[in-house]
Amino acid sequence: MATNTSKVKLKAAKATDVYCFQLGDTGCFKIGKSVNPNKRKGAFSTASPVELIERRRESSEHPEALEKYIHELLEPKRVLNRREVFNATIQEVSAAYGAAVPIVKETEELLDQAVALAKSKPANHTMLAPSDEVADLYC
Repeated sequence: MATNTSKVKLKAAKATDVYCFQLGDTGCFKIGKSVNPNKRKGAFSTASPVELIERRRESSEHPEALEKYIHELLEPKRVLNRREVFNATIQEVSAAYGAAVPIVKETEELLDQAVALAKSKPANHTMLAPSDEVADLYC
């Protein structure tokens, strides 16, 4: 007897944290996003001969935007051919996080409000009467 098996798509967990690992005692920092930065550190460590030192971890409701903005702020410091690695000082990395966190938070809150407003329908009592110019144009 054949049984029907439904295919279940497993959804990847969405990143929640933006992390910063320093590569040993170098001036190189890996900045990325992950659900579990400790697990990510372990996976990255197996391919790296240097110790990874966690320097920063920021939880965010919008980790993609936060990571992207930090990367943009540190763009001049990006290591060639390395998407998430920057040759910077800890002060530069801290300044990038310090600038990005409040801006991304405020921006994403405003965007969320705009999306909510776009989905809402105005009540009849909130509709304004058309101006004379609009009424004439309509006629």
